[in-house]
Amino acid sequence: MFLVVFSCAPKISSTKVTPQNKPIFYPKYADTARIQFLRAFSKSTDITPKQSAFKASILGEEMVFEIGKPYGISMAKGKIYICDLNSNKIVILDIENKTFNSIQPTLKKGFAQAINMFVDSEGFIYLANPLQRVISVYDVNFNYITEFGKKVNFRPVDVAVTNDKIYVVDIQNNRVNIFDKTTKAFLSYFPNSVVGNDDWLYSASAISISNNNIYITDTGDYSLKIYSLKGEFIKKMGNIGDGLGQFSRPKGNAVDQDDNVYVLDAAFENAQLFNKNGQLLMFFGGPYKGPGDMYLPAQITIDYDNIHYFEHLVDKRYKLLYLILVTNQYGPDKVSVYGRIELKEQ
Repeated sequence: MFLVVFSCAPKISSTKVTPQNKPIFYPKYADTARIQFLRAFSKSTDITPKQSAFKASILGEEMVFEIGKPYGISMAKGKIYICDLNSNKIVILDIENKTFNSIQPTLKKGFAQAINMFVDSEGFIYLANPLQRVISVYDVNFNYITEFGKKVNFRPVDVAVTNDKIYVVDIQNNRVNIFDKTTKAFLSYFPNSVVGNDDWLYSASAISISNNNIYITDTGDYSLKIYSLKGEFIKKMGNIGDGLGQFSRPKGNAVDQDDNVYVLDAAFENAQLFNKNGQLLMFFGGPYKGPGDMYLPAQITIDYDNIHYFEHLVDKRYKLLYLILVTNQYGPDKVSVYGRIELKEQ
């Protein structure tokens, strides 16, 4: 295990970004790196092929589209999906086909205004719409399928799907609502608790599910709380402070297949990595000064299925285990892609 001391730093108003000739590793001064910053996406020209001078002379310069204020993020089948709070659209970065698109998802009445999203194993897309107070569901092409939650009178801010259940973070009622995946019927909720208990959710903001455990970021309690799929409280990680393993403004979380937990902190502008026992292993990011740093990070996700699109960016001494994607609401790097790496066998 290794620890690196950090502190909260003030925001910067502007930053000049210079090209990186050397890999950016975290921890920066360790004998063996654990995480490598791979690249960032902020605008259409970051992914689309460069327009030739001839084509530009005939058709004119292509328009450049930017990601405005990204929040929720998911990745599936070569595509990165981003909830853009500025446009209320879903930005789709198609890594396979090198295209940049944005879609305005519809509801029964009007349009969705999603803050977070989830793509399940079948390719169905779930959007958490706190203003419309519904979870909306779409197929892989963003054709509207259904919406649910109106009868519950809730304010959904995040959603996750596993097996036959849908779990929705309800910031209005300080709980997580459970719905049947097939019928969308409301089943139950947790915690069944009172203010002051360890399992109470003061202001839940994000959810991840891994190995039959549910991980909830409780921004109001400066902690990460872990429950079983039945809603039974397991334990709490972290508390308020600016020391190692503490939080000031925890946001999104993500869990890998070994139950290592990543938790973003919008105040520290970094991600802290904990093992399954709650021990801090390291952190990465930091107030934005250049590529790899963060600028008001919001959401984080882990992806094992699309690493082949980014393996060419990994230092040759290492192999890529999985991707870590982070949204930054401000700054020049709106979506940062990191790789969890390990040394190749000699």
